[in-house]
Amino acid sequence: MTIMTMMQMTAVSIGRLGLAAAAFSRPARAPFYDLLVNAAIATGWLTERRTLHSRPLEKDAEIMVASKDVLVTGTILAGAASLVAKVLARRDPGASYLRKTTELNRSFARLGVASAPFINFALYDSYHPHPLRSFFSLW
Repeated sequence: MTIMTMMQMTAVSIGRLGLAAAAFSRPARAPFYDLLVNAAIATGWLTERRTLHSRPLEKDAEIMVASKDVLVTGTILAGAASLVAKVLARRDPGASYLRKTTELNRSFARLGVASAPFINFALYDSYHPHPLRSFFSLW
């Protein structure tokens, strides 16, 4: 039995691509693009989170998953604020809140991307305790 089905893996991959797009792409002029990116992030993370919590996790893995919850939620909320700021900026082009919300969105997204290896290591350790001992037991 696999941990993730093909559909779950696709949703998670799209979510991770959305997080990378929020972190590293140029700010889009079309609010529809930002809406799609935020929807991809939310769908991907909720799918991944559901899959992760279907198995027992060690305490440090739970802490890492909770920290990613905070980062993804911050990314989505800051992305929504950026969408609102884009609409407001059309009415008041001199306002600086669009740049601030975009920077906040990118900061949360970059932290979410940067946390991925730490989460993966914690999950690996949770799923395969004592990896060196199990590696040497193969011989």
